[in-house]
Amino acid sequence: MEHQKRKLLTAILFIILGLPGLAVFMFSSFCLVLLILEPISAETLPRPSILIVGTVIGLIFVLLGSGLWRKWLYALVFLAIPVSVGMFAILDSFFRFASPKPLPELALFMGVVTFVAYNRVRSYYSKRQDREGES
Repeated sequence: MEHQKRKLLTAILFIILGLPGLAVFMFSSFCLVLLILEPISAETLPRPSILIVGTVIGLIFVLLGSGLWRKWLYALVFLAIPVSVGMFAILDSFFRFASPKPLPELALFMGVVTFVAYNRVRSYYSKRQDREGES
């Protein structure tokens, strides 16, 4: 019975905090990337200070909603998404390697960067758990 209550609480936290937090995080972080790459868009977007606060609060909500609050390095996995979009835009502006509609290349680049970040964080926590188990 206790296990069912915990699963229900996790599902409720995910719906109430995780999903809205992800939406706020993605909107704020992509707007920040857009402000950095295209300063002209500053007139139509919220101020950077508001976007930074939205990014941080959204990230905290995502970690709370996904049950990863004590494993805060998983925030790097979520931060890898807007960072990879910014990196892709910068690399594409220098090398012009993407097609006129770069969605497949962007998705692949974003997926690889996020996958690498996830595996690095997961291996860190598994090594840490092994060390704590030995002690």
